[in-house]
Amino acid sequence: SGLNVNTKLVPPEKYPKSYWDLVRDPYWVDLIKRKRVAFTDPRIANIGVYHVYGLKEVNAKDFGEPFIREFAGLKPKLLGFNESGEVARGELHAMLGGPWRAEYSMGTLPITKLCLEPGCVSTQSPLFAVVKSAPHPNAARVFVDFMLSREYAEWRVQGFANTPARADVAPRPLDDPSKFKLQYAGDDKAERQITEVLKWVIASKLFDY
Repeated sequence: SGLNVNTKLVPPEKYPKSYWDLVRDPYWVDLIKRKRVAFTDPRIANIGVYHVYGLKEVNAKDFGEPFIREFAGLKPKLLGFNESGEVARGELHAMLGGPWRAEYSMGTLPITKLCLEPGCVSTQSPLFAVVKSAPHPNAARVFVDFMLSREYAEWRVQGFANTPARADVAPRPLDDPSKFKLQYAGDDKAERQITEVLKWVIASKLFDY
């Protein structure tokens, strides 16, 4: 996940190079203040908090909490659970933390992904569990069973170009990961640290506007 940009609305010479450009370049500051740039709400367990973790913790020396506070101070438009095509449709100039869909890599839509310095971020597949003593455990088991099914894995590959965990589902690597620099490796250690960053974001109330 990086910065998804509408190529019809944003000329190449205005593409930001670093996350700092988002808060220091008057062009981007104006767009963010006018709610033309969105960010996946970092107060929920989603890609937005992964960006906060990478900048606040992994790259604390060059970005850290000062960047997070400055970015939050511009009050970017927050989307609760990713975007559903607003950038490609021109409803937004750009979005930080938006998903990269398979159709975006086909060159038929006016959208490109930028990995700003120090890089993009990536998430692991979500974890599923059946809560002990839940009121409807069988319904939960049916849901988890579907999420682990071949049908669901094929939908994720076709719709999002995700790499499948199932050996019987062929990948569709339209989005070449070698083209994009990552801030950190998404592993269990990072996931635990991201949980702590999520708590910090919520407690800080920086994005409560």
